[in-house]
Amino acid sequence: MSLFLLPLNVLCGGVVYLVARKPLLNRIVTISSFVIALCVISANVALSCSLFCILVTFSIGVCCGQRCVIPGVSGGIACGKSSVDRVLIEKGWTIIDTDDIAARLVRPGSPALRKIVDTFGNSILRSDGTLDRELLGSMIFSSSELRRKLNAILHWRIGRDIFLSILKLKLIRMENQVVLDAPLLLESFVLRLICRPVVLVEVPEEIQVERLMKRNHLPRQAAIDRIHAQMPSWRRRQLADIVVDNSGSLEDLRMHVQELHSRLKSTVHRIL
Repeated sequence: MSLFLLPLNVLCGGVVYLVARKPLLNRIVTISSFVIALCVISANVALSCSLFCILVTFSIGVCCGQRCVIPGVSGGIACGKSSVDRVLIEKGWTIIDTDDIAARLVRPGSPALRKIVDTFGNSILRSDGTLDRELLGSMIFSSSELRRKLNAILHWRIGRDIFLSILKLKLIRMENQVVLDAPLLLESFVLRLICRPVVLVEVPEEIQVERLMKRNHLPRQAAIDRIHAQMPSWRRRQLADIVVDNSGSLEDLRMHVQELHSRLKSTVHRIL
């Protein structure tokens, strides 16, 4: 068997774990073991060795897939995901923040920023050459077509850096308490595969509007338009595993996140 197939088989094992559920994996391993046993009984040593290598590398991929499943935090704009992140960091969790990744990707001179300028024009830059995020935000929230163009530039780059961060933290540094913070987690099929459980930070829309107006200095209608440009709250609740209410005080949030911390730790231990 070609050595090239071994790392490919590891990758296949990881992908199958993320897509499938454990009962299916158990059947795959059982059937593979049965086939190898038949080959050994029939004295076909070469075939049995090849199948054994396939099974071992596939199992390594499954283990890698298990290690790469992490909890995910999501929520609508101005719902308070960052506040939840800060409390989780105090509890010892490492946060992979997609907003931070996006900010790094659009630094002056970066390929992503050059592509954005080519698409949206030089007016999207400030005088110091940095991206005017407020102007860009107002443009994409008012036009689904512009939002699609920006997503085409950034999403695959953000996804690449998310996976590299997970590999570094989970498979190289062997950290256990790692969380992905991604505003568009629930819109992404791939991210939902690697995030279990998915935690949704929610507030009533009126509170969300008020917080967004205050934070971004927006008029009321502009804040409402930005909120309605995202996935509806009822749909996010359908897709989430855990919902954290962030409509109260900071102390209320700390109490909710303490409960969340305990649940996430037990989930991580079950995966491992």
